[in-house]
Amino acid sequence: MRYKQLKGDVIQCETSYKRVFPFISMITWSTIQSMRNVARAEARRSGKSRLSLYLDMIKSRHRFGATTTDYLEFGFSMQDDSLKSEYITSHMLTALKPAVNGKESPLEDKWVAYQRLRAFYKRDCVSLTESSEEEIQDFLGRHPVFFAKDVTGRCGHQVVYIEQERQEPGVANHLRDSGLTMLEEAIVQHPDVARFSVHSVNTLRIVTFANDSGDLVFLPPVMRVSSDTSRTDNHYGLFLLLLDDDGIVRSDGYFQPYPGTKYGYDLLVPEHPLTGFSPKGSRVPYFKEALDQIRKMAELVPELKMIGWDIAMTPEGPDLVEFNDDPGIDLHQNYYFADIYGKPHAGIRRLAEHVFGVVFQPDLSIRQAKVDATSSDVL
Repeated sequence: MRYKQLKGDVIQCETSYKRVFPFISMITWSTIQSMRNVARAEARRSGKSRLSLYLDMIKSRHRFGATTTDYLEFGFSMQDDSLKSEYITSHMLTALKPAVNGKESPLEDKWVAYQRLRAFYKRDCVSLTESSEEEIQDFLGRHPVFFAKDVTGRCGHQVVYIEQERQEPGVANHLRDSGLTMLEEAIVQHPDVARFSVHSVNTLRIVTFANDSGDLVFLPPVMRVSSDTSRTDNHYGLFLLLLDDDGIVRSDGYFQPYPGTKYGYDLLVPEHPLTGFSPKGSRVPYFKEALDQIRKMAELVPELKMIGWDIAMTPEGPDLVEFNDDPGIDLHQNYYFADIYGKPHAGIRRLAEHVFGVVFQPDLSIRQAKVDATSSDVL
């Protein structure tokens, strides 16, 4: 994917869906399979026929750049086009990121990011390329259980969970040769968070927008909980807990991107499929402390205006897992947030335009614009 600068400060993402027949070029076999699953789930939720949902998904993909995940998460089957236009879809996000954060950032490297915000990590970390041999061996000697990561990995890819009864000779060289150069001590979760799911670390996902003055806006918070047995990431098999501004779970658990046949096609389920825990009404510990920590961290990365923060809750308080300069924001526009926050919709398009001083164009590109600073008509 490439980005190019056009006349008039318009930033446009060059992708196949901008061709002559975008609604056709965007449809792949994988998309068709996703549409089938989404149609089944949305038919149950909206009461509409699957055929009408297929046609609406194609139209939403062509007009708004909505993926099948967007369509499901935003509840597009139950909203008209005027409300659909209030959301930032995945394809719109590809234009927003370079407009506000630039095309690339050195902070995409996990070790570089760790060095910048080291004070907010409550666990030991070492680099197999930057740390001294003494530091590496000391880490391995003190931590029989740890994670090894590729510093450029995303979404749980290139992450290995390692548990060894004794320090194996040559393990550092093997990991280094495999490109897994950052070692992290395993996180111990707060018991009130571990009960959601014990297999992987359950993380509080917060996305912040910052204007040129550094004022922060927090998007609706989400707790990302694993619904499978993976130890390395909760990006897949995701069970979402939708929180209010006080860190209280205000809905049943939500499956994302869509439920599979293993658990049926219900989107909201009252109990975790593996633990049986009912999350609704639970309070996330250290929630306010996590927000305060994010405010402090954001001041140390002023070059990034849009950041996704992943925070683990330990018995001692919030622990920064990582932060992303290219965060997905679909989670924070979940259809059910409209009820939680008493809004007609959960879209954040106008909020982003207001904070960043940009305007989305009909072709999903972005141009810079002066926005009325007194406007309060945002989420």
